[in-house]
Amino acid sequence: MASDTEIANLALDKLGARSIDSLDADNDRARLVKRFFPLVRDRVLRSHNWNFAVTRVTLTADTATPDWEYDYQYSLPEGVNKCLRVIEVENEDFHEGTWKVEGRKIVTDKGGPIKIKYIKQVVNYGNWDGLAVEMFAAHLAADMAQSIGPSNTTQANLVQIARERTAEAKALDGQEGMPEVIVNDEWIDVRH
Repeated sequence: MASDTEIANLALDKLGARSIDSLDADNDRARLVKRFFPLVRDRVLRSHNWNFAVTRVTLTADTATPDWEYDYQYSLPEGVNKCLRVIEVENEDFHEGTWKVEGRKIVTDKGGPIKIKYIKQVVNYGNWDGLAVEMFAAHLAADMAQSIGPSNTTQANLVQIARERTAEAKALDGQEGMPEVIVNDEWIDVRH
């Protein structure tokens, strides 16, 4: 089970920097990691429909409505289940109907409740897939490289390692579960 400090130290190892005891430690390395850590984590989570981060919830419409164009708005989950990216929206009247994310709201003409599938902000790193942890550490190292001071070559190597870890983690993550069935649509079929 990985912790934020263990992930930070994996990244620091890639940079050839000394380990830290905590992200809250009183040293330059810990302050640097703490500055980059949440930004890189959320970027990594948003980048793919990670099986460990996908969750579903039913939302009820807000009492406030959009000023124009749409009839309903729904607040995205916050707190421990914070929504980082909406994958799918459906309700009984429509499946993937017209909807948009605007700010921290979903706007649509469809009344609720609606069901959403989304990527949540996973901060319990024990729930992360092991390859995703390695990929996160590689991205963290690559992002911190310029601030720590290694050469541009080192930074380029770290970026390449992050890309390789990302490809490997996404490939294996995508192999779990049944593939989604794509239903033929007459509008698309007409083009053939």
